[in-house]
Amino acid sequence: MAWPTSKPNSNAFDAASDKISDARPELKTMSDAVNNMVDFIQPSGITNNQVLIYNSTSGAMEPGSATAPSASADSNGVFYGATTEIYATGTGSSTPSAGQTIVVIHSGGATVGYNYTIDLQNYVGNQKVIVIHDGTALGIGGVNTVVQYNGTTIDTLAGSPSNTATIGEFTIIDTATADSAGNNTYIKYITTTADGSSSTDIVKVT
Repeated sequence: MAWPTSKPNSNAFDAASDKISDARPELKTMSDAVNNMVDFIQPSGITNNQVLIYNSTSGAMEPGSATAPSASADSNGVFYGATTEIYATGTGSSTPSAGQTIVVIHSGGATVGYNYTIDLQNYVGNQKVIVIHDGTALGIGGVNTVVQYNGTTIDTLAGSPSNTATIGEFTIIDTATADSAGNNTYIKYITTTADGSSSTDIVKVT
């Protein structure tokens, strides 16, 4: 079965003077199209959080679970993948696995400033990652998420205004031409704060 592509000619049955013999084949085309649509879309048994997915075996759209698209270097400002949530209650660091969106949630009762470091050294080969800094805790001063690559600081995310999120998009770029030391990895990034300000740059990291 397939989605219908043939449409009836309504000129054959849009006037009182039209002949039944002329209208019959066009009505048959319309009936076939409706039947094909009913056969092509099979929503029976669909439940919450499911979508209709094409089944090449049955040739129909059937209920199923949606899967996230794969990340690519060409994804325009959006990174799809698993999400890692890091609850930072003090100074610390993490080196997340590649292929993840990272959310750093600063919380706790500390009244002094502190930094939490994220190192993206596992992200290589033209990958993109989103790091979200969420300084949600009240009474914490100078809360930052420091983004690094193999120990080299790329940028520091902070809540602006206080207790709000800052989003950073970091793209790992491996160029074909290395320098004299054999290094050829760059990080292109753009960060945006809640007050609308943004910064962008390209940093050589290896």
